Amino acid sequence: MSRRGPPPWRARCGAVDGRRSGGDDTVVDDLKLTCSRLERDVQARIATLNAEISRYPGPIARCDAQLGGLLEERARLTRLAEALREFEAAPETFREPA
Repeated sequence: MSRRGPPPWRARCGAVDGRRSGGDDTVVDDLKLTCSRLERDVQARIATLNAEISRYPGPIARCDAQLGGLLEERARLTRLAEALREFEAAPETFREPA
């Protein structure tokens, strides 16, 4: 079953049939707000992981699969949070192709 009409994100971002109805500033502001909210969620998950890792029983064997998974997830989320911060701090250079 194929979907007809514009994708749902277009309406949320203020675009209709590929054209802006509100302006680029509004769309970029919406993206930055969404990134800010996502970053808060990511930081909350990182805090939860940090608490779980700090309660991990010692001595810690680096070959422990569960601990390794927690450390990998924390590293991945930390990189994601940094990328979101960089996007929020970037000057407005994003423009949707015509």
